[in-house]
Amino acid sequence: SNKDYRRLGAFFSELNISDTSKKPESGKKEYMSIFFNQSDDERFLLEGWSDYEKGGRWVEGKIAKVQFEVGDSKPKHLILTAQAFHNFQETNIFINNTFIGKVKIDPEKVDEYTIKVKDLIKKGSNIITLKFSHAQRIGKLVEKTQDIRMVSVYIKSIMLK
Repeated sequence: SNKDYRRLGAFFSELNISDTSKKPESGKKEYMSIFFNQSDDERFLLEGWSDYEKGGRWVEGKIAKVQFEVGDSKPKHLILTAQAFHNFQETNIFINNTFIGKVKIDPEKVDEYTIKVKDLIKKGSNIITLKFSHAQRIGKLVEKTQDIRMVSVYIKSIMLK
């Protein structure tokens, strides 16, 4: 029997940070990616992350935090590609502890959600915090499973650009 007692909130497969408006002389844009399955990216995952599984990670509970380092780029948008687990999911988004807005994630399909970052990205270390409105136990909604995890959203990627 599976004795998995995690409380999950969202599933992430990668985090991409880029500045497409900046064109360095080398011809390459400043770009950073966090792929949640690589052990060297573990240092960027601060709170709420489960082990890697099936192309990404679930969030345990209703809060997830990820840290990223930014050079001279100034990203203008945060883009989430996500699907809610069962019901619509209100997701509040913070950058460096400042609320930037919320998105309502659809349970019927994986979709892309874009929100402006309001010039809150600073040079150096930054933190994105995602707060979810609710989580539901998989076992109550999926037949023939002993999975007792609490999940709310599957997030395929987070991108800043």
